[in-house]
Amino acid sequence: CQWTMQPDFDVSRPTIIMPIRDYSELLSKTVSNMKQNNVLNYCNFIVVDDRSTEPLRNLVKDYSYLRIDNDKGFNFSMLNNIAAFLVYRLGGKEIILWSSDVYINSENDFLNLLSKHRESNSSVSGPKLLYPPKDISFVKEADSDNITGFYPHKKGQWRNTVQYGGTIWMPSSPLQPYLPHHYMRFGNPFDSRVNCDKGVDCLTGAILAVDLENFIKLGGLNPSLAKNFQDTDYCLKMVDNDLSCHYFGKDSHFYHDELLTKGEALFELFVKRIPIMF
Repeated sequence: CQWTMQPDFDVSRPTIIMPIRDYSELLSKTVSNMKQNNVLNYCNFIVVDDRSTEPLRNLVKDYSYLRIDNDKGFNFSMLNNIAAFLVYRLGGKEIILWSSDVYINSENDFLNLLSKHRESNSSVSGPKLLYPPKDISFVKEADSDNITGFYPHKKGQWRNTVQYGGTIWMPSSPLQPYLPHHYMRFGNPFDSRVNCDKGVDCLTGAILAVDLENFIKLGGLNPSLAKNFQDTDYCLKMVDNDLSCHYFGKDSHFYHDELLTKGEALFELFVKRIPIMF
């Protein structure tokens, strides 16, 4: 590991943890979006560099930088866990796990999530997420008028719809147990079923406000699980220990460029070759 701490690191502020590997253009866009909405005035910021070949450090010179060079089975959860433990040892109390393809809609929406997380004494909290409009999205090739792009079955009618409105449990097949799915994906973000605040049993890991003491106490994210179940596992551990999880979607949202950071191989597999059924 290589660690450089930002000069104004303040343990009384929440710390955003953002793992990323290469994608320097995306990182530049996401940081710019944070600055435009004043998010970094309220938070410390750690970029966790997972063996990048691109010079990411140059893009975040004013912020904390943690580079982890390990090719022996490290994954998304371990990148977050190491950074979280570092913040804990420095005396931090709150972290925000933030995917590099999540953007702010407004400063007020960020402050709304943070204040509700604290006021409810929540152990882990997450916001409503929408698919970003073209002027915000990094994925310019995902043209909403091009039905061969992302989500072809939606025929261009997916931007500004719900990407995450809470979690619903559904059987994925007759032979498999119930699995978590995004509630009302592609739905109306103003529908009262997602435009609300509610207690939940699990959240998406795209962006999570987290009480750090409980995160450390319960072992953080589980690196033995697939990436898409680490967030669910963590939230269920909170519930099993009588701690609270909250979804805060009332009149506020963030944007998530879903599939962007999954790479071209998954784009080819899940979008172009296999029909998506919802």
